[in-house]
Amino acid sequence: MDADLAYLAEAIKEWIQLQRDSDFKAGVYIGKHKTQIEAIESVLLGSLEVLQTQLTAIVANVSELGQFFEECRHLEQSILWLQRLWEWFQDKFKQRHESERYKELLSAADEIVWSCYRQTFLNKRAEEAGFKQGPTPLAVIESHFSPAAVHSDKPLTGSLMPARSGLNGDLTEFIQGMPLSYLRLPPWCINSPWWLVFVAHEVGHLIQHELKLVRHYREGLEQAARNNGLPEADIQRWGQWGKEIFADVFSVIMLGPCTLWAVIEFEWSTNEQMKKRKTKYPAPLIRIALMAGLIEKLALPVKEALRGFGLEDRDKNHPVMNRDLSVVSDAVDFFMAPLPHNLGALHTLCAFDAGPFLPNQEVDIWASNLQGNGTLLPAKNLRSTRTVMSASVHAWSDLIKKNLDPKERRQAAEHLAGRTIDALKLSAEPGTRSEHAPSGAMPEGAKELARLILAAGRDEPLVELDL
Repeated sequence: MDADLAYLAEAIKEWIQLQRDSDFKAGVYIGKHKTQIEAIESVLLGSLEVLQTQLTAIVANVSELGQFFEECRHLEQSILWLQRLWEWFQDKFKQRHESERYKELLSAADEIVWSCYRQTFLNKRAEEAGFKQGPTPLAVIESHFSPAAVHSDKPLTGSLMPARSGLNGDLTEFIQGMPLSYLRLPPWCINSPWWLVFVAHEVGHLIQHELKLVRHYREGLEQAARNNGLPEADIQRWGQWGKEIFADVFSVIMLGPCTLWAVIEFEWSTNEQMKKRKTKYPAPLIRIALMAGLIEKLALPVKEALRGFGLEDRDKNHPVMNRDLSVVSDAVDFFMAPLPHNLGALHTLCAFDAGPFLPNQEVDIWASNLQGNGTLLPAKNLRSTRTVMSASVHAWSDLIKKNLDPKERRQAAEHLAGRTIDALKLSAEPGTRSEHAPSGAMPEGAKELARLILAAGRDEPLVELDL
């Protein structure tokens, strides 16, 4: 068993080193996911040290042969639990090594995540209010239709859920206490990277949580509904939609009108469905009206983004829809208003600039560039990453309007996809990111994990789970 512990420790160290080695660029350690790697290293190797101490104690203190075998068997089970936990962590990173296509997409996604996430914390007001940047979310590809963000202290879902990997409830809860934020991407982004536009919405969820704006948005939207005479049940519904509405607002500020164009792609449905409220979102028509209203308020062009969708084409006799539409104007004013904690307005906090989104400016220029064959030379900064992302959506919207046969369309889409990923990677802000990431070291977490796996080894033998 001594050899098993030594082998597992060496294998974990090699895996950790692989993650670090793959995060170098031009000889500089970037540290995209420094916090997560440090946390995983800390708890796995720290708990292994406890298991080694436990083995030493068994050998030294247990003299009765039957009891000795019993204690060793429990410890072997604990080692297996730790191995299973490590395999769960490995699964979240393996896409970055096993498939070139996944690796390229996730590398591009990393740049959009960083651009949207980092921008907010560059503002001095965030620092003065005591808000510090957390771990940059780790993008993973999952077989789900919609993207999703999972903060480190929120329950994991889908294949991110540890229980699906055979981990027990205690270990699942332990993982949720680690500084591990994830951003789930659907597989259709692989061939169509312009749909990475939704990354901004998902990062918005994390920003709202970290700046403690969940309650502010719930109360602000409730007040907007109350101002327009909505009944109490409707007021509560508007408050419940606050998280998703904030994420939409954040995405517009980050990437401009293309976010509305993309939302319409996924929301457009029958007349009845467009008026149907959802649990987490307002009715699609209201969601579109809110985003369009904000785009206009930011002095951005909205016509192309609406894709011919007529907000005025609605059933004038639909009472619920008319009530919700009456809230839109006040809600948009709320989006533009100062935030608590002396943060200023959200668009100011995020250094919003309308210039690149105006006709014939940077986004339009890059949209043409991405469809062409010229040299890709984006500026290497946070804003240029978002410009390229917005331009890719614009380029795709241009492409689908062209009269192309299926083969030509496929070739044009592949060309755009390849150049989008290349341009996003080339736009990466130079230098290390590790200095902005919090430490992931969890010395007490390692002790707690050791306690949990020792208990699991005694009370939940894996041999029974596998029968």
